[in-house]
Amino acid sequence: MTTAVENGIRGLTDSSLKWLKTDGSSQLVVMPTANAFVYDPKYKLEDIFKRNKLGVRVLAQRLLDEAQPEIEFTFGQKTLSVLAMQLGYALDSVASADNTDPAKVIDTKLITQGTYPAAATGTEGKGVVADAVTDASYEMSPGLNVPLTQVPFASFSSSATASFSIGADNAKKFTSDLIGSVVTTETPLPLATALKIVEVDFTVFELRFNQILVDRTILAWHFPSATVKLDASKVDDKAEAKITYTINDDGSGCGVPSVTYLGSAQRRRC
Repeated sequence: MTTAVENGIRGLTDSSLKWLKTDGSSQLVVMPTANAFVYDPKYKLEDIFKRNKLGVRVLAQRLLDEAQPEIEFTFGQKTLSVLAMQLGYALDSVASADNTDPAKVIDTKLITQGTYPAAATGTEGKGVVADAVTDASYEMSPGLNVPLTQVPFASFSSSATASFSIGADNAKKFTSDLIGSVVTTETPLPLATALKIVEVDFTVFELRFNQILVDRTILAWHFPSATVKLDASKVDDKAEAKITYTINDDGSGCGVPSVTYLGSAQRRRC
């Protein structure tokens, strides 16, 4: 049996983030369980000085003058929702007619053959239209990039020079003189819908998360309103991601964080 002294906090477990939208509605966001968090109350103290009998200013009292609490979560997995939160804008499904920045298939390869097959179903490039206007260049010598000429796929001739063609589903043909060269192509990819970052604020959330103790009892944290600290957001290509939230406080209470021990009647069941 775990004694009260031994019953320490084991670690962070499940959490919920509720997106507080600007129209007054709210929506739960599916997020990975954070690996760790750091809560910083960011207290600022005011020192009260008095003069003693020798006229020396001495510290008589130290008062809590200001609190700007922050909480930082470390996520071991950077999901699309985590990325959107770091950027401060929501993800939404955008129809092709409304997509002002269509997707491109970017392909850099050493050309080892004259013909490359079309993309299979479920792979990148499926849906590319034959003869889609494509930008392409090859490196003629180190640092010297030369544009390639695009010709219709149906009338392609491998004996031409510095030319290529794009077929349906991103099939490619290159002239014989390009074999052994490094070529980069950028081809439009038409999508009926695309999941994109849109101009919708995605920064204010209600935060709830739990810590589990050794005996499986639960310590519950709750912050009714928190805003993503965008000036602390850094997006990189690593799997791990950190998001810092500034805790909002309307001043109607005493500013004490809501931390509740749920007791032995609410042990975690696995």
